[in-house]
Amino acid sequence: MDKITKKIMVVDDDPDVIISIKTGLLTLSKKYEVMGVNSGRECFECLEKGVRPDLILLDIMLPEMDGWRIYDFLKKSDNWNDIPVVFLTALDDEKTMNKGMETDAYCIRKPFQMKRLKEILDEILGLDQLF
Repeated sequence: MDKITKKIMVVDDDPDVIISIKTGLLTLSKKYEVMGVNSGRECFECLEKGVRPDLILLDIMLPEMDGWRIYDFLKKSDNWNDIPVVFLTALDDEKTMNKGMETDAYCIRKPFQMKRLKEILDEILGLDQLF
């Protein structure tokens, strides 16, 4: 059987979060290739250069362009609207969680358990059915 890997793009302005997710996912599974960017601008630069993630983990509270704006731009784009998004947020208020539920994306509160994040990613990407 061919090795199946999925590319995950983490968009977070905290480099420790990116490192933690990358290390955590790679420790739990060899199914993921994880890359990190620190802003919406970097996210779109990568996408425009042809980097095509299978899923985007997107922090909501980002400088310059917040996660909601990035999400809206992604979903309005013919090129990237099919990329699944999982919001990551330290916000623990009803308004944020309700807004997240209005999208087709998951919304996960920080801090989160890496094992649970992996389970969600496996489910979204259909990897839970392969192994």
